[in-house]
Amino acid sequence: MLSDVRDVYASARIEFGKILMKANDLPGALEQFKQAVVLGGDTQLPVAYMYKGLVELFSKDCTGAIASFAKANEAGLVPDKNITLYEAVTYRDCVGEAKKSQELFDLYKKQEESEQIPLQGL
Repeated sequence: MLSDVRDVYASARIEFGKILMKANDLPGALEQFKQAVVLGGDTQLPVAYMYKGLVELFSKDCTGAIASFAKANEAGLVPDKNITLYEAVTYRDCVGEAKKSQELFDLYKKQEESEQIPLQGL
């Protein structure tokens, strides 16, 4: 069996979940993302948690969204600035914590700026 087979299956679940999100079938999409998490593929796990968090945000499950975004950050080898943005939106629009939201937006801006700094000497 291929060593990346879990990633292949998780990727298929994620893609199907994204289609269901576009069709506004949030319960169906959430199930696909949960199944992708269960598969536990190395490269797809952070993506699965991120999309799971987005569906929970859209469904007004604030606690679930925050937990999923935290797990996405933990599972990823490289921090994804978009997760920081999604956390900020969750705290602003779902939880109602303006101060925490602003802190996360500021962190997101710093992350975005650091990507735009050219590496000198390469």
